[in-house]
Amino acid sequence: MANIQDNQIIFLRDLTKSENFFCNGLKGFSNSAEDYDIRVENTKAGAGVRFTSDQPLSKIVFWSSSTTVCPEPYIKMKVEPGQEFNWKITYEYYTLNAEN
Repeated sequence: MANIQDNQIIFLRDLTKSENFFCNGLKGFSNSAEDYDIRVENTKAGAGVRFTSDQPLSKIVFWSSSTTVCPEPYIKMKVEPGQEFNWKITYEYYTLNAEN
């Protein structure tokens, strides 16, 4: 259904309507916010989205169906009562060129 190679999940074929792909707790990232750099690319559609954050990842869960690809990044938060915690997530949408 899919291979995990280095830092990529590569689908070997389209999923059928009755199939799901699920990975709980992907690993391999550090405590640096630089590792919160996730891309989802659809080569058939020629489009992608990249999302980054100013906080480090604590965990990634990934699931997909025939119509949805959903990386779910988590960050750790420790917020005392009455305090605030702020973070930033940036989404960048782009088109793929023939070289990607």
